Amino acid sequence: MRKKFWPISGAAVLCGFLGIQAQSLLTSTYVTAECWDCAGGSSCPKPIGTIDGKNVKFSLRRAPLGSAAIDVYLNGLHQRINADYKLAGQTLTMAKAPQSGDSLDVRYSGSFAATVAAK
Repeated sequence: MRKKFWPISGAAVLCGFLGIQAQSLLTSTYVTAECWDCAGGSSCPKPIGTIDGKNVKFSLRRAPLGSAAIDVYLNGLHQRINADYKLAGQTLTMAKAPQSGDSLDVRYSGSFAATVAAK
């Protein structure tokens, strides 16, 4: 069976929900999710911080389930915790300030429930 990908744009975090689905007449609930936060880049609708060559702190919209529950990418390159960035609660602190024009993406792993209106 082929898995489908449903991109979702919410007030909190951009998510694409995969997998298990429970349907009613009005909604579908997906319980396995892949969610992203971002800063910089032309496709980032709700930045988590300013990328200006000075700022190193970014405020995540969702509390990660632990330091191993996020992946951080700067310009598409995977960053290493405690070497390239530190995580304290919902604050992501980069070791070096991203430069203007850079893009920062944070991928959350884990299960997150969301209810999506059925089409």
